[in-house]
Amino acid sequence: QNRCHERQKVMEADLKSLRSRNHELQQLVKQATTKNANLCEALEQGRKDSQEKIDAAMIECNLSIDALKLELHEGKVQANREMIKLQEECRKKQQTIEALQKDSRNTLDC
Repeated sequence: QNRCHERQKVMEADLKSLRSRNHELQQLVKQATTKNANLCEALEQGRKDSQEKIDAAMIECNLSIDALKLELHEGKVQANREMIKLQEECRKKQQTIEALQKDSRNTLDC
């Protein structure tokens, strides 16, 4: 019976030790879960921040492209205006040449 009593005391001490260790492990699990949640939250925030930066860069890029397209269009319009002016000048010079040729023929006919 004495032996049984000693064995019971050892088992009670082991049980107490296991309960204590179990409590420590539960605390560690709780801390790890909290850390994991915080890391997930930080990761999600980082992803959102990155996406916002990507979106802002894309908007800026698209605005630059639009500005360049507008500049190109304005350049084409200006080039067309210059071409029309040059064509008009050429037409006037051609008329002058034709008039001078006609005049010189009339002069020769005399």
